[in-house]
Amino acid sequence: MWRHIPGSLLMLALTSSLLGLGVSTQFDKDWCDDFIRGNTDFADIKSGPFFPRTFSAVTETKGHVNISDGFTLYSRSEIHFSEYRGQMSVQTTSLTDHFSAFVDSRLNVCLLHHERNGHCVKTTRPCEVIAQLVSSVRLKEGKVSLKSARESLGWDPRWFKTTVKLEEANIRGISSVGYYACQSIEGSTDTIMSQWHFLDINKMKVKGNKPVLLMVRHQTGNGVSSPIQSVQIDYTDFRLMKYGDGISFFDKLESSCISSNMKEVHKAMPTLPATFSFTKETHVVQVESDKISKKLETIHYSYGTVWYDAHISSMEKDAITRKEIRVTEDFITGVRYEICKKGKWCKTFPHKSGESDGYPDGNENMDMSNEFWYTNHGTALYLGGATIRGIPCDAWRIMPDTKKHGNTRKTVTLFLATGKWLKKRQMPEKTFLPIQSIEKSDSTVKYHSYFKFKSKLSYFIPDVSPCYNTNHSAGVRLILSTSFDEKIKTNPIQFERNFRNAVLRISGMESALQVANIRARPYIACRQETRVTFKILGKTGLESKNQVTVSTSEALSKIQKAVRDGKFKVSCGFDYIEAKPDSFLLLKEGMCEDHDPYEDEQISSSNFSIGVTTGLCILLLVCGIIVGLALIFGYKRKSCKKNLKTEEDGQRPSSSTSVNRSVLGVLNMKTEEANWSWS
Repeated sequence: MWRHIPGSLLMLALTSSLLGLGVSTQFDKDWCDDFIRGNTDFADIKSGPFFPRTFSAVTETKGHVNISDGFTLYSRSEIHFSEYRGQMSVQTTSLTDHFSAFVDSRLNVCLLHHERNGHCVKTTRPCEVIAQLVSSVRLKEGKVSLKSARESLGWDPRWFKTTVKLEEANIRGISSVGYYACQSIEGSTDTIMSQWHFLDINKMKVKGNKPVLLMVRHQTGNGVSSPIQSVQIDYTDFRLMKYGDGISFFDKLESSCISSNMKEVHKAMPTLPATFSFTKETHVVQVESDKISKKLETIHYSYGTVWYDAHISSMEKDAITRKEIRVTEDFITGVRYEICKKGKWCKTFPHKSGESDGYPDGNENMDMSNEFWYTNHGTALYLGGATIRGIPCDAWRIMPDTKKHGNTRKTVTLFLATGKWLKKRQMPEKTFLPIQSIEKSDSTVKYHSYFKFKSKLSYFIPDVSPCYNTNHSAGVRLILSTSFDEKIKTNPIQFERNFRNAVLRISGMESALQVANIRARPYIACRQETRVTFKILGKTGLESKNQVTVSTSEALSKIQKAVRDGKFKVSCGFDYIEAKPDSFLLLKEGMCEDHDPYEDEQISSSNFSIGVTTGLCILLLVCGIIVGLALIFGYKRKSCKKNLKTEEDGQRPSSSTSVNRSVLGVLNMKTEEANWSWS
């Protein structure tokens, strides 16, 4: 393979940045032979730095052809190599070109994609048809193999017959251990000189002894019959990957090459489900500043109630700490909430007309992931098939809606699992199952990889109470006396939704996010009643296009009137729970944090009667205990103790199980199951 290094090796350095050459003086074959013969302190390669079989790296390559010239080459590459998976990929951006290459030895597929002309090569034949990958892989019986790729690329000193261990060096301010090799090429006057510098783990507080590469230099030629070709590669970010990681590092490059023989096929994109959740890994590349950042998001989206909730963990390349926030957006009110980790701060701001991305039903306050909602899916262009993380996919190109967004150059390529693959896994063929999307604009490229996509969700309400001053919120108390419905116990999530809908329907509030922390539990004083507690949050004070028109005081007034008119009903299957006309009391402001509504002496006349009756019963019980003890004290002392304990156990429960003091509203319902309790 090294016989055609003068031509192919330079091409490889120019394109993939995987192999570099470089020293500062001319040399020839005789000099190299003398150097090897004069050095007997060869490094023991068997105990030296074994290059890892699975790694990921970001490199900067500088090189020149003639030793007297300045730098004529510069490129930046992202390399992923896994000998275990049999995959290798390279994505390179140079001064004149941008291309991606991918090799999968298990599928026996090689991909090469040039962004400059949009040309893509895909073949299942051996990779020698792609000139840029000749030196990247070894062929075995006509098939692709990566077992020797590390040595053939000069990544590993073990490829050379003789290697000298250099003295300690300092590379970019980091202590390193260097290795040097010099070897003549058989049948040629050219000579190869190579250097490797690894992180000196003996001086670093790191676990294990796996090598971390800092820099590689290679140089070939003799300066007479062939020019000296020299390239230096700096590994600015070298990461050791773990075998078996669920997230693939190769799908970004693999998806760049889509088969072109299926573009004439007319297919309809699967419909996006109304509610879904997914975990997404996003890599953001800023083209102008050459900046790479990474985000991990867990998103819950509900189309029917028009909000979404996202947990985002992001870290910029040069950031010291990781940033974790929770973003919740209410598309009805047009308000977006950003809550920092552990609720230390909250930012709220409204949407303005034209700022959002829009989605098929015409609402403009949509800020869901752009790769799904950037335009109407009915106009998506089917591109063909691709394989992402080993899953066969259909590729769709989604162009922006120029009427809403103007003449923008932003595009989205979305990869969905094919119907045939879904059918084999006993899933509907038209299931919307995203695997990856690529979002491109003039200055940014975003690679989104999706994991754990679920189209069916339990009903949930994002809690945005940290963005409100609940110490000055008004509260309500409702006491609904009725038979307990079994569905409230068996399906508490459904009951929570029905109760919230009843409050919204009566009060006229437009946002379900204003009714928070709904909780049902048995009432302490009467175990046959179930009490529901909840919060009503006020407005944020922000102005937006679709602002909430009903204030908190107006909402409470409407609830009070509905209760007194007998119109406050909570749906429970085919039945309704209806409030008693005299079961309403408006609590004072500022009581939500420092006042327990269960200890309020001004509840209502019905609750007051219950309290008086309960007090008299306790008094009579105490008197009965005293009289009983006096009668049987001298005859059955042991029995007396047991009876005493039994009677004491029958006293009223402790008030330590009362609800959270921050809850504002209370709802009581009579139940037929005295021993049942909510978890």
